Amino acid sequence: MPMIMALVFLLFCNVCQAAEPMGRIAVDPGHGGYDPGAMRDGIMEKHLNLEIAEEIAMILKENNVEVLLTRQGDYNHAILGLHKKEAKRYDFQRRAEMAKQFGQMPWSVFM
Repeated sequence: MPMIMALVFLLFCNVCQAAEPMGRIAVDPGHGGYDPGAMRDGIMEKHLNLEIAEEIAMILKENNVEVLLTRQGDYNHAILGLHKKEAKRYDFQRRAEMAKQFGQMPWSVFM
């Protein structure tokens, strides 16, 4: 009888887990838009960060975790007209605020 109960549990445990999300995580792919991050051999950090963040988000979602990506393309959250340090500061503050409002756990991806 214990073997049968264990088998039933293993077969249906995914159904039990799917009922309610396990948590919320905001994933921040660093850089983006005007800010390429580090560059080497024509590869920009901003693109690597986004690819890695998308993979992390996919794995988390498959494990019943709600995920917010602070960016889903090659852009930033700076206001038009801001330049250099002011733009970076505003972009960073906006991402931090998004993560704070959304999740229990912020997670930044920088190379």
